[in-house]
Amino acid sequence: MTLHSSITTEEANALPDFVVGGNFHGKTFSTEVYVYGPVGASISGARIDGTSIDANVRSDAEDFGRPVARYLVDLAPGETNTVTATFTGTPGTYGAPLNEVTPMMNPKPPRPPKRQAAAPHSNLPNGL
Repeated sequence: MTLHSSITTEEANALPDFVVGGNFHGKTFSTEVYVYGPVGASISGARIDGTSIDANVRSDAEDFGRPVARYLVDLAPGETNTVTATFTGTPGTYGAPLNEVTPMMNPKPPRPPKRQAAAPHSNLPNGL
């Protein structure tokens, strides 16, 4: 999987802290990447841009029988990194890989109109 940061340093520096986090300071954005393997397989290798990171990948995680490789990838504005996970399992057909990513930029639905406050009841004491 290839990750690319298309934001420029200037654009990143203009973002508020709640978006970039307190540690950005014009350097990198951290992204967690989870790669799920076939049911019953195990993680046999992990790389970022061709460099082995086997020792840095959490390999004991499992989700519904699928091994999960967890990567932490730091990308500077304009940078690209390629993440690779290798799984070992019994021979067979596993199907095509599926790639789902976040953040997914989706338009927000319109907010419902604010409700009007109810008028006080005139037959209650003090307008309650």
